[in-house]
Amino acid sequence: MRDGVSDGAELPRTSEACLYSHLITRPTGRAVRMGIEQGLVGQPGPLLTLVDFRNVAIIDFSCADEIVAKLAHTALSCTSPPLRFYLFTGLEEHHLDPVESALRRRSLAVTGERADGTPCLLGEADRRLRRPWALVGRLGRATPGALVPSCAATAHDARRLLEELHARRLLLRLAGEFLSLRAAASATAGGGQR
Repeated sequence: MRDGVSDGAELPRTSEACLYSHLITRPTGRAVRMGIEQGLVGQPGPLLTLVDFRNVAIIDFSCADEIVAKLAHTALSCTSPPLRFYLFTGLEEHHLDPVESALRRRSLAVTGERADGTPCLLGEADRRLRRPWALVGRLGRATPGALVPSCAATAHDARRLLEELHARRLLLRLAGEFLSLRAAASATAGGGQR
């Protein structure tokens, strides 16, 4: 960290947010999102928040829009430190349609994790980005050279893809490597910053 600006050489600080069981109105979704955002105020970064869906029995489109899409939008809008990343965990089949719809409507994507631990990329991301995202997810962390030739013709092309995934807050850049958000959360829990 230099003068409060992340140079991409540090693990994120992590926090966890557990959601309510019935998310069925826009005001409820707004209150949940504002609670998550309020918990991040004043925290040095980068920041990685795990948003846990395990206890969510029902989520409608308006709540998915207020919580998931607006958190993703805010993360992208925040160009000054601390950078924000969100990993949506505990996702079940009944969560996916409202979340996907809300994200696609706003041309956004987020990193998710199904209840069984399977990573998923939700929302608007083309195949050109999905392949390197999935490969980094399998590896946990990767350099651009690790993506050649499976996802890109050259290390330069791979770096551009990885930088785009980082800019969209779908991967974390750490000292020349790119980490999946799950790997970043695990590394943080295993002795990094918290």
